[in-house]
Amino acid sequence: METIQSPTETKAIKDHKCDFCLGKIEKGSKYLKSVHKYDDIYSWKTHKQCSEIASRLKMYDHCDEGVTTDDFIETIKEEYSNLMSNNQNEIYESKDFVMPNFQGQLQFVLSHYGIL
Repeated sequence: METIQSPTETKAIKDHKCDFCLGKIEKGSKYLKSVHKYDDIYSWKTHKQCSEIASRLKMYDHCDEGVTTDDFIETIKEEYSNLMSNNQNEIYESKDFVMPNFQGQLQFVLSHYGIL
């Protein structure tokens, strides 16, 4: 993958989808946009928080061709499980525990790292 334009902070003039978490980037909010070439030229849009947690969890260190949506989601789910096992194991192992959806897991991880 070749980076044509490094990530720049951009204000959304319409709604977009975050290429990391697949959540909505609201019109009027600030997000990061970069342009890459891998076979074709494409733009990558992401919440600033998603980019920051990817850096904090060193996701970029483990891939030569960039972090994909699947890589991001898998890493966040693993981090959520690790945090719950290490910090709230009684709740996590409880028969009444209900696993939150991915967005809930992401919010928990972001909160744990002070990114919100």
